[in-house]
Amino acid sequence: MVKPFLLLSSVLSILYLWKGDFETTGCIGDTIGGTTAPFIGLISIYYLYKTLKEQQQFNRMQQASNNAQMQLIKDEQFKSTFFLLLQEQRDILKSLQTSCPTLDSVGTKVNVHKVSGQDFFMMAIYEIRLIFDAMEMPRYQNNYNTNDASDLMKQVYDELYRGVNLPQELEEENKRNVDEAKSILRQQFVFDKFKIVEEEFVRYKSMTSEERIRFVYSKFFARYENCGYYFRHLYRILKYIEIQKDEEMNSRNVTRNVVDAKYNQYVQFLQSQMSQNEMLITYYNCFLFKHARELIVKYRLLENLSIESLLKEEHAKYAAIFGMKHRPVYK
Repeated sequence: MVKPFLLLSSVLSILYLWKGDFETTGCIGDTIGGTTAPFIGLISIYYLYKTLKEQQQFNRMQQASNNAQMQLIKDEQFKSTFFLLLQEQRDILKSLQTSCPTLDSVGTKVNVHKVSGQDFFMMAIYEIRLIFDAMEMPRYQNNYNTNDASDLMKQVYDELYRGVNLPQELEEENKRNVDEAKSILRQQFVFDKFKIVEEEFVRYKSMTSEERIRFVYSKFFARYENCGYYFRHLYRILKYIEIQKDEEMNSRNVTRNVVDAKYNQYVQFLQSQMSQNEMLITYYNCFLFKHARELIVKYRLLENLSIESLLKEEHAKYAAIFGMKHRPVYK
């Protein structure tokens, strides 16, 4: 404010010293007013503009501060909900339980095992592998019966232990007969257990690798569908991350790389809670449920699952989609 008034004083002094005749030209107040009015008007406009600019800047700073505060609140709410969901996922795993009928090593007796938690996924790997093996047998055989199984195994074992000092070729043939008989019994048991009919067995032979995976896992899932809650909740967690990430991208002036890095760390938290067996069954679950697969692939949830963990070599052709790699070989 000092400089404008100095300017005004200078103008007044010049007018006062000016020898022009104020008495003849009219009232000095009119002269001074008419001379200084434009200057005062310009000064007023300048300071009004400056005040408005400062107010706008203050409003922007206030808005930015409010937005930052709101984002902090949203972040805390997200973290709280995420870790609650993560704990709920662990609780679902612990509560997961089922009864699993299996054949003994000879194939003549059915044992029922109760499994829960991590043991469920160990059982799942065993069961899915059995289905794959049964579907690759040359002939369809079902209708398992313990009495018939006992008769068959008695016959092949009698042949195996018939006499002593048998020729090596005959002994090896008898051992193959024992193994083949056990395979037949397992196939019968598996086809009955998972309700696989001959038409499906024949159609399986002409399926693609992906179709075979989908078929086998669908048979497993139909019998042990209680594991569906585990996978639905896993999908729910990933979907929650996806929604929050999209909302932040649309509401803040930030780059996608920054937001991706922020939310990927939560996916890593989720991944770190999963065992290798959980990830392996999750891999096969993806072939049956498209939406879950999209998010699992997008966030590379299974990138730490090694290709060597897959149940069949031919399944490795899809591993790259999930970001999976071969297990490191240390020398």
